[in-house]
Amino acid sequence: MHNDDFQLVRIDEGCKQLCMCRAGYYKAHAEGLTPPPVKVGLRAAAIPKREIDAINAARAAGVNDDGIRALVQRLVADRTKRFAKLTGQLDDATRQAA
Repeated sequence: MHNDDFQLVRIDEGCKQLCMCRAGYYKAHAEGLTPPPVKVGLRAAAIPKREIDAINAARAAGVNDDGIRALVQRLVADRTKRFAKLTGQLDDATRQAA
């Protein structure tokens, strides 16, 4: 896995990259068109950059809202899979070192 796979951008920067205001981001999220933010602190949240890039690529390719919703669902599901893969790799490395 590449380090950029886990890069997070704060909500305001993510909104700029998605070409929408903060209220527009949360409205789009309520409609399933953007992924939920990731809590990174008590009062801080961010969006995975790769998810922003995927949504922008889909929009540029002319994917309709239903297609974007399916993409967002897949991206969010991939978060858990990516974490499991990462921790699995860490567990394997730990076992090999022992």
